[in-house]
Formats: sequence, C-alpha cells, structure tokens
Amino acid sequence: MDSTATLQDRLLAWLRTTGCAGPAREFTALGRELDAFERERAELRGRIPLWDRVIFFSDTPDEARAKEVERELTAARRRRSAVERELADLLAAAEKTYPPLALARRIETALALAAAVLRAPGDSRGRARLAAGLHALGDQVLADYAPDFSARRFEAQLSDLETCRVAAAGAAAVARGAAEPAAGPVLDLERGYAPMRQADLLPLVARRLLDGPLFERLAGRAEWAQVCNRFLDDLRRAEAQIPWYDRLNPLSDSPAEQERDRLEQELARTEAEWSARVERARAAFLEALGAFPPLGLYVRIAEAGALAEALAPGTERVLDGRGRLVNASVATPGALLLAALSGVAAHFRAAFALELPGRLVAILAGEGASPGNAEPELRRLAPLVARLDAGAAPGLRDRALEHARVSGAIRRCRQEGGGSEAGARSRLLSWVPALTGRDREAQARAELHAERTRRLWSDLVTEVERAAEGVPALFLREQTVRLRSLVAQVDTYTEVFDRPVACSVFHREALLTTLQRIRQTLEEAYGLAGVEDRLMAAVAAAAPAPAEIRGDEVYGVRPLSPAALHGFLAHRLEDTAFATVFRRLEAAEAERLRAEDGAEQAAARVSLWDRLNVFSDTDDERTERAERGRAAALTREIRDAVRKVKTWFPAACRVYPPIELYYRLPEVVAAVSGLRAECTGSRFSLVPAGGDSLGSRRTERWRCRLIGKAAAVRAVADWSARFAAAFGPMPSRHRILELWAEGGAGLGGL
Repeated sequence: MDSTATLQDRLLAWLRTTGCAGPAREFTALGRELDAFERERAELRGRIPLWDRVIFFSDTPDEARAKEVERELTAARRRRSAVERELADLLAAAEKTYPPLALARRIETALALAAAVLRAPGDSRGRARLAAGLHALGDQVLADYAPDFSARRFEAQLSDLETCRVAAAGAAAVARGAAEPAAGPVLDLERGYAPMRQADLLPLVARRLLDGPLFERLAGRAEWAQVCNRFLDDLRRAEAQIPWYDRLNPLSDSPAEQERDRLEQELARTEAEWSARVERARAAFLEALGAFPPLGLYVRIAEAGALAEALAPGTERVLDGRGRLVNASVATPGALLLAALSGVAAHFRAAFALELPGRLVAILAGEGASPGNAEPELRRLAPLVARLDAGAAPGLRDRALEHARVSGAIRRCRQEGGGSEAGARSRLLSWVPALTGRDREAQARAELHAERTRRLWSDLVTEVERAAEGVPALFLREQTVRLRSLVAQVDTYTEVFDRPVACSVFHREALLTTLQRIRQTLEEAYGLAGVEDRLMAAVAAAAPAPAEIRGDEVYGVRPLSPAALHGFLAHRLEDTAFATVFRRLEAAEAERLRAEDGAEQAAARVSLWDRLNVFSDTDDERTERAERGRAAALTREIRDAVRKVKTWFPAACRVYPPIELYYRLPEVVAAVSGLRAECTGSRFSLVPAGGDSLGSRRTERWRCRLIGKAAAVRAVADWSARFAAAFGPMPSRHRILELWAEGGAGLGGL
C-alpha cells in the first residue's frame, strides 16, 4: 500500500479484495434499470384510457406491456434487495476494521430518515427515531475517539484566561510526567484518528480558544456582575419603599412603584445584553472543540439532534392543481434540519477524507468520486437559489444553526450532569455570575435558543417571498396565493347602527394593488401590453421568428421580450393566412366606417318629400342605399375574418399561457372594483313590557350589506385555476428552502 494512501484508498482496496466491486456494479445497474421501468410505467399509465382499464377481459397492447413492466419491476426490486443485503454484509464486515465507515453509515441513515420525515410531517415515530439515532451517533463518536470527554469539566478547566494559557502550555501534561503536550491529532489510516483522552485534548482546545474570540467576548465579566448586583440592591430598596396599600391596589401607580418598574426594566436589559455576549462566547467555545475533528463532528451532530427534537408538523397555505388555496402539511423547521445534517455530512467528509456509503458503492461500480448532479427541481430553481444566496438567507440560516448548536450542547451537558441544574451550569459560560442562583439557567437558555431559532426560521420563510420577486413565475404564484386569501377576507361592518353610516369594504384596495402587481409582472416579464387587438396588429406586422419558450429556468414558459413574442406568434401563424386576413380585416373595418359615414351624409340630404315619394329616387337616395349595401357586405366580410382570426390566434397563443392570463385580468379587476357595501335600514315598533300598544314607539336599525363578493370570488377563482393550469405545480416556500439546504451541501449526489 502506498504510504500516501488515505483512509478511503485503504478501505476501497479492502472492499475490492473481498469481492465488493461486482455487487456494487450490479446494484448500480439495477438502479438504472428500475428508473427506466418506472418511467415506462408512468408513460404507459398515461396512455391507457379509463375504459380499457374497466374492461378487464381484454388487453390492449399498452395494457399488456404495462403488466409485463410490473412483473419486470417486481423481479428487479427483488434482485436489487438481494444485492443490497450482500453489500450491507460486506460493509458491516469492513466496519470492524474501519470504524469511520460505521459513522458514515449512520449519517447516511439519518439523511434518509430525515427526508422521509419531511415527506410525512405527521410521523411522530419517525421524528423520535431520527432524534434517537442522532443521539446514538453522538455517543458513538465520543466512545470511539474521546471516551472520557466531559464538556462540564472542559469548561471548568478553562475557566479564565490564565488557566487557559497554562493549559495551552501543557503544564498539566508536564506535571504528570509527559515530555510535552500533544502537538495535534494523531492520524490513523484505519480509525481516521487515534482516540484522545481529556487531558491530551485540553492543550489543543486551549490553544484554539486563545486564538479565537472567546475571551474578548467575555471581557468585563466582573464589571457586568457589579452592575447587576447594584441593580439588584436598588431593586430591593425600591421594593421595600412601596407601602402595603399600594401593593394591594392593582391600579396604583405610585412614584415608588414607577421606580421599581424602571429598575426591573434596566436589569432585564442588562441581563439580555450579557446573555447575548455569553451565547456568542459559547458558540466560540464549541467551535474551539473542532481542534480535534471528531469533537467538531460531535458538536455538529448535537446541533442536528437539537433541530430533530424541535421538528414539529405545521401547515402552509399553497395553491393546488385547480388553483384553490389549501393547507399543506409541512415539517418545521425542516430546511434547518437538512442544513444541519448537510453540515454533519460535510464535516465528516472533510475530517475523515471519506465518502458516505452510497458514494463508495458508486466509486466501486466505476462511476467516479464526484457527487452526482443536483436533482432537476433544484436546477430549475437556480435563479431563485442565486437570489437566496445573495440575500439575507445564508446569514439567517447560519445564525439559526448557531443557536441550534448551542442548544444541542446545553442538552448534552444537562444529560452529562444527570439532568441536574448544577450539572448544567458552567463557571466559564454562566450568563451573569451574580445571578446564576436566581433562575434555572439551563432551562432558560434552552427556551431562549428555541425562541430565537423559531424567529429566524420565520424570517427565512419570509425571505423566500422576497427572493421570488426576481423570478416571475414564482412571484406570480405568491401574488395569486395572496389574491385568494384576500378575496376570502373581504367584508364590511357587522355591527348594528341606530342611524345610517358610510360602509367600508375591507381588503378591496389591497386586492386591487395585488392585481396591479400581477399585471405589471406579466407586462414586464412576458412582453405583454395593451388590449388583445393591439397584440394581434403587432403580430400581423411582425416578421416570423422562431423562439425557444420551453425549458424555463424555474417553471412555465420562458419569458420573451415584446419583439421576440411578436415574432414567435407570427412564426406560429405562418402556415395560416392570419397576417393577410388581419390586414384585410383592418382595411375592411376602415371601409365600413367610411361607407356608414357616406350613407349617413346622403341620408341627411334626402328631403321629407323625397322620402314620402315612392315613385322616384333621387341621387342621394341611391347613394344612401349603395353605401348601406356596401357596409352590410363589409360587415359580413369582417364577421367571417373575425371568426378566422379568433380561431387561429388563440390556438397560437395557447403555447404561451401568460397571454390568456393577462387578457383575463380586466375581468377580475372589474369584479373586484364592483365590490361595494350599502347601508340598509329597517323600522319596527318597541312595545312596553305590559303589552299596551299605545305606549309603543317606532325605532330604526341600520346594517351594512356587502354587494358583489360572490362575483369577485368567482372571478378570482377562475383566474387562479387558469394560472395553476398554465404554470403547473410549483414548490412551496418550505420545499424551496429544503431544496436550497440540500443543494448548498451537495446532497443531490447522496
């Protein structure tokens, strides 16, 4: 074996000698075969009519082939399962010699389980299995590489700058008789790294802490403690000065109580500032553990475990295939969990120079070591991904993961201390030294990080909508969702009034603004403007020019400029007489107007006597009849031309759906503009309790009544259905974030 061989080189050589290459090639080939069968089955199912499926005593050629494909699929799945079991046995045998392979297998299992949980957000058992699996993975890392590691003892041993300097110098190691502290992790071509005891890890981490921002962030601890103690003393004195009767009176606002409230606010602000500084220091402490790469992997696993425990089912409002607004089940914060698991996989690859089992099998099959292509859905989202990467999304994600990392460390630390509060507290990273006895500090920290993670997750989801503004199809989807939501909320006053009032229509202006944004996007992105007749005239005058409109970077058709759109439609109509007929239509319309005008002028010159005299015709009467006859003939010609144009043009436009959506918008605008509310009153008599009608009095009650909502809802629903049919299914915001998180770490090749 070459002395420069890596752990992966040795492992692959071992697997080849045990005969793993043959099953790997067969497994990969069977995977391609299964994909081909799945595609063929989908195509056949699309070609088989419903009637042929109902008639069970005869088979069409497609049905016969579909049954054959099902049999071949079943056989291929059985063969692949058998080969998969053989590969699993070979890899399990390799794990005994190469322990990092066991870690890689567990990481890959966690990735697969996370993907399954995100597809089924309500699967509580799957979520519990994922969290338990990550916990066991963290335990395995410690057992293999740092068997006596204790975060609590680490923090205690590095409690201040001077102690950290002593540890970095290796004084403790020298005191035990060691010649000098370890210079760094010891590489092992079978285990990746030689295991390290806590005493040997201490100098490595201490040196990393001294080079990092930890102690700079903790500067002024004593001063902060004095400030907090002073506030506490002032608060106690202010509390003692409040009279007992003011304490009993909930409405009291005496000067003493105002002073107490002010001091409480100042104390809370001071605590918040210090806690934020300490949490940033805690993040720096956790990063310093990466001086020993297996411990860095352990921290990443704890981060993913905290997010797995926080995973919960939720809902998201999305458009279905018919343009209706429905609640879709999602797992929150699923994208953050994927990003954390991506970090685990990436850290493992970097630390051990070893691929996960799926890629190892592909390498054995001769398919190379480079990760596979990202899935097609992610490639189609490339413009949106670029906007997310260039915006605030990476920062929001990284801050959320940092909170999850600290939360995971707190959780592991509490477990290490038996769940006790004393075990969870650290002298180095206490929030405020003077206040550690006031609250359950670890629980408060956990709640703080959970709340901040939720807030950052919400901001990340909102960031998708902001990034979608530069991707026309997705921006139109977001506005359509808003349109459906707003039209359902349209309402007016529901109270009863004793006099007429001016009734308002809630959300009408927001609806009109949303429709205007949709119209503007269709105009700017898809080359549309004006009324349909103007588009026809531009197409009739344009030179035919083919254009590629499929293969849009996101969804739907590729946006065209006005000139490109006109040339494309002219190309689509080239086999018809559209241009000739439309130009003749325009000329005929102008001639008809001149004929009608000539007839009107001639009619004005005919006197009443000439009208009554049926035995003679004047020149003006003959001119009038001729012009009206010519106008009637031109009307028939125009009607025939319009029929042809209205047949050819929509057929050509059908391949470019934004045209229909654009020219249907005025109907929706008209329906929304027609929303109004009127105040209607009713009169009735109030009879006294005794029932004497002589004492009754007349009164009025006025209510606001909404008019036109049903028509507006129908118009919006029709337009939304057309939009859904035109652009097809689109990923939700949560799915976009999941794809972004996967693509950011190259999970598409796993």
